[in-house]
Amino acid sequence: MTRQTSIAAYHEIKDSGLLSRRRWEVYDVLFRKGPLTANEAFVAFAKESGRALLFDSNTRARFTELRDMGVAVELGVRQCSITGMTTILWDVTDRLPVALPKRQSKYAAALARIEELEAEQERLEDALTDIAIAAGAGHPLGNIARAALKLKP
Repeated sequence: MTRQTSIAAYHEIKDSGLLSRRRWEVYDVLFRKGPLTANEAFVAFAKESGRALLFDSNTRARFTELRDMGVAVELGVRQCSITGMTTILWDVTDRLPVALPKRQSKYAAALARIEELEAEQERLEDALTDIAIAAGAGHPLGNIARAALKLKP
């Protein structure tokens, strides 16, 4: 299998610190030992460094981040030599990383959701008002709309 790698890209990434420490550890193992499954990369890293990368979702996220940054690629699936399960086979590309989009803070996301809900509430209140006016006083549908809006008949 021809690997899509570039020694120049590898050295540029290493020398300029374009990846965080954890991302670099994953990228470096994939570059030198790949293509690998995530668990194979974890084991290769542990053997070489004498310390383990955690087998957790936080560490596994580095693979998808590297993919999203353009420096790693999913080649397909195959049976992992560590787990025996069919898993994603990862390798590096010959590209430099692109910046990941900034994640919205939980606070900012909550404020945006509140604004969406307030706009939806206003739209629904307008629709109920239209129903109450169109149905007229004393009509059951108008009474329901008035009750929802807490209006007097």
